[in-house]
Amino acid sequence: MQLYSRSTAGSEHAICLMAPSNNLTSSRTIASARADFRKLLLTVSDYCSNVFVLDFTPRLNIDGNWQDAMRQEFHSESALMGVKYYSMADFFKFDRLHLWAKDGIHLSDNHGMKILVELLWQHSYEVEAATPVVEMCYQDAPTSVEMITALEEVCTE
Repeated sequence: MQLYSRSTAGSEHAICLMAPSNNLTSSRTIASARADFRKLLLTVSDYCSNVFVLDFTPRLNIDGNWQDAMRQEFHSESALMGVKYYSMADFFKFDRLHLWAKDGIHLSDNHGMKILVELLWQHSYEVEAATPVVEMCYQDAPTSVEMITALEEVCTE
């Protein structure tokens, strides 16, 4: 898990966490994968209160049952933390091989990536549309010149 500290923490409108990394087998058990995901989700939530998860695209080189179990754990953890979770499994069916690059892990540029970009756009827009916009009206504080002028007017009256 890598997340770099940023000086702009808190200024993001929303953060999309794509879970997990490209290596679905980096955790030895599903429970440890869930624990790692929880840590990452907590860390990302410190940066921004408006976080959502777009889960991983299916991999052709990993057992489908393992992937489904991982999705269920990540979805459950997200729900416990009140974070929206969007699954991508329905958009990337195993019988549509043209969606993947030859490695079976990465999406193909001409087909798979187009779907991923569309899903990112769609869910980012949903999160933005669901966030209430509050207009704040600020009154500028008077400058020192304005204050001196006001004091002079009061004193000369």
